[in-house]
Amino acid sequence: AGGYGDIYVNSALTWGSNHSLTLSAYRDIYVKAPITVSGSGNLIFTPNNTSGFDGVIHGNLFINAPVSLTSGTLNISGNPYTLINNVGQLASLPMNGYYALNTNLSNVTNTVIGNETTSFNGTFEGLGHTIDHFTLDTNALTSSYVGLFANLQGNIRNLGLTNVEIIGNNSSTGYLGALVGGNDNGTISN
Repeated sequence: AGGYGDIYVNSALTWGSNHSLTLSAYRDIYVKAPITVSGSGNLIFTPNNTSGFDGVIHGNLFINAPVSLTSGTLNISGNPYTLINNVGQLASLPMNGYYALNTNLSNVTNTVIGNETTSFNGTFEGLGHTIDHFTLDTNALTSSYVGLFANLQGNIRNLGLTNVEIIGNNSSTGYLGALVGGNDNGTISN
C-alpha cells in the first residue's frame, strides 16, 4: 500500500486445505489480523524480496495478530521454521536454527533457554503469540544469566510476554530480564 511495496493483512485469513499462501513484498509485510491454517497448507513470508535503489535490502516482517498452522510448514525469507506448540518444546529449544511459537502459552515457570556460556544464536519468531503468566524464581535457577533467553546472540521478534513475575533474592544472578538476561549483540524487534 502507499506505493512502497508493503503488504498489509488487515482481515483474518483462514483455510483448511493443503494449499499454500505466499506473501512476497518488495519491502515490509504487516500482519494485523489473524492467519489460521487449519489444514496441511503452508505459509510463506518473503519480505524484502529485492534490494532497494541504494543496494541495501529493505523490509521486515511485523506480526501483530496470531499466526497458527495445524500441520503445514512455515517458511520466512527462504528459511524453514520448526513450530513450537508447547512448553516442553520451548524448554528444549536448540541454540541454533529457526523456530516459531505456533500458539499462545501460559503458566510457564523457570523456563530458561541457554545460560551464561551458551547463547541462543538462532531466530525465534513469536508469530504474534504471547507467553502469559511467565515466572522466574532466581532462587531455583543456577545460571547467572536469567531470562526466557539467558543470553542472546540471535534474533527474537513478534513475541509478547504478559503477567511476568520475577521472584527471589539470588545474589549470583548477574544479568536478569524477563525476555533476555544478557544481550550479546542479539536483536529484539516488535
